[in-house]
Amino acid sequence: MSKKHILTYLVGHVRVVCGDWHGGLEAARRAVFPMSRRQGCFPHLIGATTRPALWEDEGGNVQHMYRSGIFARLREALVDQEHLALLKQYIYFTRHCPKGLFAGLWANMVAYLENHGERRAVQLLNGRYLFRSLA
Repeated sequence: MSKKHILTYLVGHVRVVCGDWHGGLEAARRAVFPMSRRQGCFPHLIGATTRPALWEDEGGNVQHMYRSGIFARLREALVDQEHLALLKQYIYFTRHCPKGLFAGLWANMVAYLENHGERRAVQLLNGRYLFRSLA
């Protein structure tokens, strides 16, 4: 099979492309593999590719100040910061779930957040991190 035939085949058959949440890579994925969807890179998702800054709170406890990734965005979006710890555990817990279980668990989490007035966090999750097609 020639290179041209292989590329033509791939364009129509690639369904998932791993991405690191960078806009340029996402634009390239849509242009080259229009039938695909993005599979987020977990280290980039959680901001593990950059070191978090550390700071001490009033009680002398060392805290992480997330500079990138989903946790930094959620910290800005959440009304009740106690939900951040819950979401952090949920993100790690659901990471390896099968698609159907993942979709069900996250549908419940989104409903929980909506019921607790976390509209901005729900918009962030649905707009950038979750795919409605999983449900």
